[in-house]
Amino acid sequence: MQRFLRYAIAMSANIPLAFIAIWIWHDLFGLAMVWASPIATICMIAINYVLSRWAIRPHSTRII
Repeated sequence: MQRFLRYAIAMSANIPLAFIAIWIWHDLFGLAMVWASPIATICMIAINYVLSRWAIRPHSTRII
């Protein structure tokens, strides 16, 4: 259940993070939307990968 809750939290952040990514590339850096949108999409793929691995991957409790 804990993994599901982490996944739900991570995925609920997708839309706000997508809006922020578009804002950064389009408004902050001044790129045209033709370029800002694909770059933001690539950023979102990377963010989704990292957040999904954080949420789903079992955390090791092993002490080295």
